[in-house]
Amino acid sequence: MARLDALEPEERRDLGVPPTPELRGGSPEAPTPNQIPGGQVITTKGLYSLIQGAAGTFVLLDILGGPTTLPGAVPALPARAPGNFQDQTQQQLSQYLSQLTRGNPQVPLVFYCLGVNCWQSYNAALRAIHLGYRNVLWYRGGLEAWSKAGLPTQPQQQSPKPSP
Repeated sequence: MARLDALEPEERRDLGVPPTPELRGGSPEAPTPNQIPGGQVITTKGLYSLIQGAAGTFVLLDILGGPTTLPGAVPALPARAPGNFQDQTQQQLSQYLSQLTRGNPQVPLVFYCLGVNCWQSYNAALRAIHLGYRNVLWYRGGLEAWSKAGLPTQPQQQSPKPSP
């Protein structure tokens, strides 16, 4: 747990980017805010505890879509797209999340991508918040922090689909 504690300051570090309730366009590779409106930031330590103590009571969504993923994560690539809250991506995500949560907006959703310099999971989390999900967690540290902590990853189990 000491390794997880050591990561927290880096994961929570303020990079001088204010939180925004709007989807971010442009390059997804840029510093991110350390907060998300309507949701919560979860650290590696928090996610590890959630996985250890509450398996099956939350949905972990991999927005990155690379060859490696966190244990138990499901792919959700299209959710990362910029755009607006009325676009086709939003409609597809609504259907996908409804399936994953069985229509329960209280089910915790954890979104992650590469790390603190990746806006894709931020956009995906905002989309879920806008859909009315009440327990949206943004894992800002992402795959980089998870790997740095020495925690296990697994190969992507299924190839990401063109739409959720």
